[in-house]
Amino acid sequence: QSVKVCGRMKSPSGFAASFLVGYDNILDTDLGTGFATPDQSTTTWSDTGQVPKGQTKSACDIWEIPQDATTVIYAVNNFQANPSLYKVDLPSE
Repeated sequence: QSVKVCGRMKSPSGFAASFLVGYDNILDTDLGTGFATPDQSTTTWSDTGQVPKGQTKSACDIWEIPQDATTVIYAVNNFQANPSLYKVDLPSE
């Protein structure tokens, strides 16, 4: 199964920022790590690369996850002391 994760990053006015899958963001599940694949219907973070200073860009990634996973945890480097963590319980079939 797969999970689509979208977000928006605003680069501070003083410098350009980059956002790379596996370095600045990672997705894990209760059954193992997810693997990001390009989402051809939207801009992906790997396509976005650098976000010029003072600009905002949106992008999505599709994460392939274990078929029987029930919980997703997504960690994002928010350029602060600690990453932002998001937990989502997946619907059961």
